[in-house]
Amino acid sequence: MGGGINRLKQHIALIKGNVSSCPKATKHDQIKCRDALLDNQNKKKGKVDENKSLRAQVNIRSSENETITIDDELMEDSFGSKKAKRSFGPMDRWAYECVIPFHAFEKDSFKIMLEAVGQFGREAPPPTRYEMGETYLKKEVERTINLLTPYKDEWKSNGCSIMMDAWSDRKRRGIMNLCVNSKTGTVFLSSKESSDEAHTSEHIHEYVESCIKEVGPENVVQIVTDNASNNMGAAKLLKEKRPTIFWTSCATHTLNLMLEGIGGLPRYKKILNHAKTLTVFIYAHHKTLSMMRHFTKKRDIVRPGVTRFASAFLTLQSLADKKAQLKQMFTRDEWESCRLSNTVKGKAAYDTLVNATFWTGVALCLKVFAPLVKVLQMVDADQKPSIAWFCIW
Repeated sequence: MGGGINRLKQHIALIKGNVSSCPKATKHDQIKCRDALLDNQNKKKGKVDENKSLRAQVNIRSSENETITIDDELMEDSFGSKKAKRSFGPMDRWAYECVIPFHAFEKDSFKIMLEAVGQFGREAPPPTRYEMGETYLKKEVERTINLLTPYKDEWKSNGCSIMMDAWSDRKRRGIMNLCVNSKTGTVFLSSKESSDEAHTSEHIHEYVESCIKEVGPENVVQIVTDNASNNMGAAKLLKEKRPTIFWTSCATHTLNLMLEGIGGLPRYKKILNHAKTLTVFIYAHHKTLSMMRHFTKKRDIVRPGVTRFASAFLTLQSLADKKAQLKQMFTRDEWESCRLSNTVKGKAAYDTLVNATFWTGVALCLKVFAPLVKVLQMVDADQKPSIAWFCIW
């Protein structure tokens, strides 16, 4: 017979409709299976009642749940229509409880999901853990495989680049997975955590070779990776076996190494270290952080970039832009009355801010690093291809 455990229980319990009755089932077996089915039904009903109870607690107009705060004047959205200001609510609680990365809420797929839930209306059924891990996951794998078909045909006519994740800087260990960008058709080798030994040139070469075989040696034009020593060793091994395939260094990693090399020179390193010490001091204390945001009108100093050095440059740029506000902060009575002003680090931060040589050095660093950082941002951007910029260079 076919079917799952419930149909087997119906078969033994002599419950007709879906399956035939079992002629060998004893009375004890019949009662046991009937009780099990009834218990399962009660659990399902209890779960439904529990979900209804949970849904009943949600009221976006209720101040008790704090899901939406209604002000006398409603905000206008980009289309000019009125809407209520949004505050803390069930979605926020779910995100914090499940440790959802905050950048996930900026994904287009999340916005589409919200729209789908809104169109469905009240009591939208959530997927089960089994459906997410089995049913829907298998369907997504099948969909992805089908999406690859036109790209595989394109690989044969236009060639293909294999791009590898840079795990060496993070000292990651693991095995490689073959991934494909569904928008561009570019092949990626990405690593996942495991207990294997750290990657050597030989290991990387083996992984790349397996990917080449899967894509087809005749379809591969180049391998793109960073300049780590193990990757460069793998490049030499590849050239010996497959001389027609290029091994290209990652432009982002190359430019970042150039910036780090220049930043390591004494005249620039001293300024960068002073700026870092100043920034760390401000952000390390609640009092100084609050004062800084007050004088800069809630604008932060630290600004993330595509690489660690790019972040340092952007932070340096931010310091220069807020020079007047920061000087004002450290010369007010609030700073004088703060206990941190008499500490060693507090005095060092003050000396840095009022030092004209420091700000001259900041201006010099920005002038030197700006062109390379601009190119770094270009080659790492997703909005447009960066190959044209290298043709100019």
